[in-house]
Amino acid sequence: PTFRHELYPPYKGNRPPVPQQFLAQCDDLFETLNRLNIPFYQVPKYEADDLIGTVASQTSEYGVDTLIFTSDLDLLQLVDSLVEVEVFSQYGPRRLFDENAAIQRFGGISPKYIPDFKGLAGDPSDNLPGVKGIGKIAATAILRAKLNLEGVYDDLDSISELPIRGAKRVTGLLRDNECEAFKMRGLATVVKDVPMDID
Repeated sequence: PTFRHELYPPYKGNRPPVPQQFLAQCDDLFETLNRLNIPFYQVPKYEADDLIGTVASQTSEYGVDTLIFTSDLDLLQLVDSLVEVEVFSQYGPRRLFDENAAIQRFGGISPKYIPDFKGLAGDPSDNLPGVKGIGKIAATAILRAKLNLEGVYDDLDSISELPIRGAKRVTGLLRDNECEAFKMRGLATVVKDVPMDID
């Protein structure tokens, strides 16, 4: 369990448990990494994404170009001028995301505002509902106009004037679910300051 489960018990509740066969191999895996002198990190109550985010944040502070190799699109929020993410899938070719590719993937939204997008539209893979009734199309249009959740709620009445279907209804949903939107954003945000010693 992670701090996200403590804040929101249904977090990732739609996923099957970790396979026992995998858990049984972890000690051998860690021993092999140690023998090969490959550093690895474990911090209780944090996810691998948070550790990756922390390492990437620290390498960026030193001006080091960083490539994250993953199958997890959640890590696209880490993409910036120094951090790229290469996504692999068993169903297709690898794809490299720099800032422009990440912006294109999320319909014009900057990578750092992907958590804001998930705060509105949700993330079914992590069992995060977002604001019920607001889908990806509306969330994209809202954030293209308002940048982030702070921008949305600083001028909520203007949402009804956006060229989105059911704009007035959407404004009402946003008004009624402000706390939920910010909570979902927090849960979807990769932590970049996990307390850990990086060699």
